[in-house]
Amino acid sequence: MHSMPEAFPPHPNDRKIREYNSSPNAEQLPGVRLGGENNEQLSVEMGAIDHIKSNPSFHLKTNQSGSWFHNEMPDGAISCATQKTFEMINPPTRDDMISKNFDDSHTILGFKSIKVHDTNKLNKTIEFVKSTFPCARVILNIRSHIKDQVLSQKAFLDIKKSDKNQTIFKSLRRENARMKRMVKMFGNERARLLDMVDWTNEETGLQYLNDVVYWLGFRDCKFNQLYHENTNGYESNNTGRVNVGPNCHYPENL
Repeated sequence: MHSMPEAFPPHPNDRKIREYNSSPNAEQLPGVRLGGENNEQLSVEMGAIDHIKSNPSFHLKTNQSGSWFHNEMPDGAISCATQKTFEMINPPTRDDMISKNFDDSHTILGFKSIKVHDTNKLNKTIEFVKSTFPCARVILNIRSHIKDQVLSQKAFLDIKKSDKNQTIFKSLRRENARMKRMVKMFGNERARLLDMVDWTNEETGLQYLNDVVYWLGFRDCKFNQLYHENTNGYESNNTGRVNVGPNCHYPENL
């Protein structure tokens, strides 16, 4: 979901990774490669690490001998596997990879994730993201006009027409409240809540997004227009060329 400034724990391929959760226009920022859905890979990674930690015979912070022998693992080392997985599923283009002059070491990676783990595991999920991606910035996106969202869901998602609007309304209200709670759990430095009602406003929406871009760490960036996706459900609707200006950049010294 949408954050991480500068570096992770020591890692052979140390890089910046940011998580964007359904964030508008993020893929237009320079030096950013944003990946799409990943089938809840975060949950898989959490399970893999839990599998290691849950065995009482395996001690991460100990030089072990015997059948479980291994050297002591340094702080942050266990996060490297998850970081590499999200790099692996969000690669550069094939042409870039075979180019001799291509350097991907300063690219900021991001991914979006619509599904968030159930409420019972929310604390654990937040702590996992914070420890695994310690430099992350996380963007969460809601739509506070819930009645409009109910109509949108019934029109384009696989929802029975017989489902009562009030039932869907209550469910969406709970989800929005959970998103707000997640932002508080991450803290304002790491997470930002975007309201679709605000960033789609014709008069103030662009400034709203530009402020978010500044919070992410980019400088001298101004979107000239909104990038419209999911027209009629899942179609793109690019009516013009979106750009953030010729001077938009991410300072290396932030």
